[in-house]
Amino acid sequence: MPWERKTVEEQRREFAEAAKETKNFSALCREFGITRKTGYKWVERYKGNTDLSDKSRKPFTIANRTPAETEERIVVFMSYSGYMFFGVSMTLKGTFG
Repeated sequence: MPWERKTVEEQRREFAEAAKETKNFSALCREFGITRKTGYKWVERYKGNTDLSDKSRKPFTIANRTPAETEERIVVFMSYSGYMFFGVSMTLKGTFG
């Protein structure tokens, strides 16, 4: 008999459905080889009808990002002037104060 293959989402759905019926959540987590924190996360996603696949850890915004207008001015300045970065930064300090 061949091994039954399941996707990650199917395994998580199976866990969440079993969690509804179990009285010992910790034992169920040990059976699936996950922590209780992860188990609770999967159950909450299942209740909310959210996708059970892994979520991106990429931040929504970048805190210290240089404004697009400034980036564009730097690119234009470097293409015409031939300055290296130090020269660009000193010149733009005079421009942007």
